[in-house]
Amino acid sequence: MAANQENLEIAVERLVRELGQVVQSADPERQDQLKELASALLDQELIPMGTGERVTRRAVRRPMNPLAAGLGLCVLGVGLFFLIPPVGIILGIIGLAGIVWGAVTSLTKK
Repeated sequence: MAANQENLEIAVERLVRELGQVVQSADPERQDQLKELASALLDQELIPMGTGERVTRRAVRRPMNPLAAGLGLCVLGVGLFFLIPPVGIILGIIGLAGIVWGAVTSLTKK
């Protein structure tokens, strides 16, 4: 097992050395572009091999707790209460409902 791992490391080092020689043999103006291309291709090649799970886990978004939306609506309602009282009261009531809903959701999850 250790010998196989060592052979893989030697193969990777050899490939990196060959890639470095190819990039260095190119025109100096194109070397940066070739380095970026090699890096992008390597990243693209490694995603299906094992890091895909990490990428998909990161891509999943958790829904926002209604508590946060309720707090925002309450603050907005208080601010609008001084300018347009009926709208401010309605937003405050909706915000309070969101706070209660979010609190109940948070407490029942645990």
